[in-house]
Amino acid sequence: KSPFPGLVAYGVADASRFFGREREVDALANRLVRSPMVAVVGSSGVGKSSFVHAGVVGRLQDSHAVLTLRPGRHPMAALCDAIAAADGGQPCLEADATARLRAIGERSERGALVVIDQLEEVATLSADGAECERFARALAAAADGASAPVRVVGTLRDDFAGVLESIDGWRGQVGVFVLATPSAEALRRILIEPARRAAVAIEPAVVDDIVAQVVGRAAALPLLSFTAARLWATRDVRARVMT
Repeated sequence: KSPFPGLVAYGVADASRFFGREREVDALANRLVRSPMVAVVGSSGVGKSSFVHAGVVGRLQDSHAVLTLRPGRHPMAALCDAIAAADGGQPCLEADATARLRAIGERSERGALVVIDQLEEVATLSADGAECERFARALAAAADGASAPVRVVGTLRDDFAGVLESIDGWRGQVGVFVLATPSAEALRRILIEPARRAAVAIEPAVVDDIVAQVVGRAAALPLLSFTAARLWATRDVRARVMT
């Protein structure tokens, strides 16, 4: 199996082959200790979903109850579905969402972690402003301080960052964690380490060339991952090297 996902985002199951973002994962994990609600903001293609799922959730899943969702057209319904899935399948009513979230967190070793992928969908897909407001207030009430048993992390495209202030329930409540394009050294680790874990080397000149061509570009990660997946498919199997 290729250690490179190509154009598919890394998931929680890929945590062992997710490299290059260790410093940022540490920073966000520490941030969540004191900030119960944080939006990971970055440009399209910077790897926000991979960072949260394979990096942050991969780090915290052993000590936290993890609930994942996408807002879609009905964010409150999506939240209730995630709560029900994390709570033995017991249906969740909107009015009970906050209490149920806090109860899940209190039963877990270090609390509950609610992961909201593509948070901008509350602005791009949902047409019901009242439901978006209920969604925001339910989460804010569950994660209402540093001692709360719930933490919320969302991924948000930078061109929709204003949504955090446009919804009353989130205004002034959500911290921002900016995820930048990886450095050249981080790109090297993203390229080299997954292959090394699979006992396959990459020719140094190939690494130099790929990194030089994508460093500083907004689409650096999908370009690198797609290229690495294609090179893996044409590797020298006997010599165990990507050329």
